[in-house]
Amino acid sequence: MKTHRRKLTGLSVALALATTKLVMAQQEPPAVQPTAPPAAAGQPEATGQLQTTDTELALTPGLAEPPRRVEPMGDVGSTQSSKLDHYMPAVRKAFELQISAGGANMYGGGVGEINGRSPNGAGITDPGGTVGLGFMARVSPRWAFGIYGWGSRLDHGTDVPNGTDIWAASAGLEADYHFRPSFSIDPFLTLATGGNYLWVSVPNVETTKVLGWEMARVTFGADFRLTRTFALAPMIGADAVLELSKNGPLENGFTNISPAKVNIHGFVGFQGRFDFGATAPAAPPTYAAGAEKDVF
Repeated sequence: MKTHRRKLTGLSVALALATTKLVMAQQEPPAVQPTAPPAAAGQPEATGQLQTTDTELALTPGLAEPPRRVEPMGDVGSTQSSKLDHYMPAVRKAFELQISAGGANMYGGGVGEINGRSPNGAGITDPGGTVGLGFMARVSPRWAFGIYGWGSRLDHGTDVPNGTDIWAASAGLEADYHFRPSFSIDPFLTLATGGNYLWVSVPNVETTKVLGWEMARVTFGADFRLTRTFALAPMIGADAVLELSKNGPLENGFTNISPAKVNIHGFVGFQGRFDFGATAPAAPPTYAAGAEKDVF
């Protein structure tokens, strides 16, 4: 009898516990499912996948940056290019060798008395040939500084006898300025100054030697850059030489030319430019399309 009572009591307790749990479950509010916020105007709707913003890309290591458009490096006043005139990495920090050749002539005031006369420059010489060398330091894409040397063999003019040999040479300091150093067509301007030496050798007469100051040599040309380190340039120029003293027949050493005379030498020709040891070209910068980019 006691056993039946115990079983009945345990069954009643289990039934009471089950009833309590069922009531509590019915009273709990339903779970709220998270919903994505509505998409703003112009933005794609959420698809259930993780959306990564540009800010998160910038702040999260390991995430790839979205690709950016890279424009070629331009120069002042131009971002256009063609097959002939196109972008080419500029040269800087290089040793530069210049080799020039062309035609030249002398015009102007003369060199004092030669062969018993005082002819002017045009009466002494006719056009001849000239060659030149330059040893430059290309310190930046636009600027090069160094030394130069020129030598000319001129034909004799009407004021000196047949068979007269005329030679001229000059050497000094030079500076080159390049207008478009990051393009295949690169105009340049050269300014130079130095000393000048002239020989006039008349047959059967002692050679007359003339010392002068090359006050200014101005050359304008345009590099056609066939490679980054080699260019071929047509050029034209002139220099003004102040003749200061001479040593001629029956003269004991150099004597002053009084008054001092100025001769003009004109020349036209071609120049080859070779650059050695140039630094590696920098990658083209990234900037907005159509913007201008200068190179220094």
